[in-house]
Amino acid sequence: MHEAWPGHHLQIAMALTLEEQHPILQLGSNSGYVEGWARYAEHLAEEAGIYTVDYARITRRIWPARGMMVDPGIHAFGWTADQAMAFLMATGRFSQDEARAAITRIAAIPGQLTAYDSGALVIFGLRSEAEEKLGGKFDLREFHQRVLENGALPLWQLQDHVRQWIDAGQLETHASFADRPSSANH
Repeated sequence: MHEAWPGHHLQIAMALTLEEQHPILQLGSNSGYVEGWARYAEHLAEEAGIYTVDYARITRRIWPARGMMVDPGIHAFGWTADQAMAFLMATGRFSQDEARAAITRIAAIPGQLTAYDSGALVIFGLRSEAEEKLGGKFDLREFHQRVLENGALPLWQLQDHVRQWIDAGQLETHASFADRPSSANH
């Protein structure tokens, strides 16, 4: 689900349909958005009952959680490669070679592994906010459209964009309620 549909495959397919993108968005990747969406898509598969075995669900969640520990451990708290490898090997099914490869990746791309879950948390938060504020008018497909329609926005811009959609939906709800004839007029 992460790499396939509805993860990166859908995300990239929608981005390719954009006629105009800000030039800055074309210069590089935005891991928080890109990996956050893919992690969120994994959750959609879980909601749909695709992960029917607890082991698959747990395995899917463990690697990014370890990345959230090891990445700052190396870059902010001074962990050595040996300490990071020991942590990875002790907390999961990492061989020494797999742990070494993970440490090399973390060293080469600081912050990238923390982006998976931090980006997903932003999207989960926006979804919860939309569900709460829009109530029965919340449409999951429309929410996904709003999240994906502008490509790999910085997360703060994604939040602004989705909140504008939420606010417009709330205004529409209030306007349609205000436009109803009152029972006194009948």
